[in-house]
Amino acid sequence: MSLKDIVRNALTHPLARGLDLNAPEATAVHARLIKEKGFLRLLYKSHYRDFVAAHESAPQGLRLEIGSGGGFLGELIPSLATMDLRPGADVNLKASALALPLADGKAGCLFLMNVLHHLPAPEAFFSEAERVLAPGGRLVMIEPFVSPVSRILYRGLHHEPLNPEREGWTLDGHGPMSSSDMAIPWVIFVRDRGRFESLFPGLEILRVTPHTILLYALSGGVSMRSFLPAAAFEPLRRAEELLGGLSRHLASMMTVEIARR
Repeated sequence: MSLKDIVRNALTHPLARGLDLNAPEATAVHARLIKEKGFLRLLYKSHYRDFVAAHESAPQGLRLEIGSGGGFLGELIPSLATMDLRPGADVNLKASALALPLADGKAGCLFLMNVLHHLPAPEAFFSEAERVLAPGGRLVMIEPFVSPVSRILYRGLHHEPLNPEREGWTLDGHGPMSSSDMAIPWVIFVRDRGRFESLFPGLEILRVTPHTILLYALSGGVSMRSFLPAAAFEPLRRAEELLGGLSRHLASMMTVEIARR
């Protein structure tokens, strides 16, 4: 066993130890951890502000969260429809992001939290997003960001791979959770932004905003123990905001907001 494996095993939350990420019970475990780990729940709520802002400014149409999993965005957007492919997910729609069960132009907002880097064919998803979004509709994604600091954190502590040097955008492997590359969103919207804009002229990138330096690592995510209590979250969040000018060098997450032309 490598040193990384020893450290991860020691830090893994008891509920997540030995958990098959593709098993039906995994979604319920993640929902419980998000609810019970105060620091992590506050981090989710902080991220959800970007979704709520888009919801309030976007045109009329369905608000759909894709890959809802164990999240609680519906508490903040009561009209939200939820969708997930995973067995055991308590959602309105069981469907794939690569074949959205929506008519053309019916969606006002699509929300994804840590979902894009699990999709086997991102280009197919963006084609679907372009199809179902109404003019002016929003696609908002919160995903990992590749910076000098996040490379160290993700490769040292996270179980998912990070390969910023990858050639394409597609994933090999099986399972909606076990297949992933945390670098894919950064590759698409930072390294290969010109390619995205050429492939999807109907989708306008409004912003790519790096944020969240150590907060995600300190929360432990949905697999590890939290390193700090909930009371520590707000002071640390404010401290990170003061370092916003250095976000491209320090950030571990980003918000991508796209509008349908």
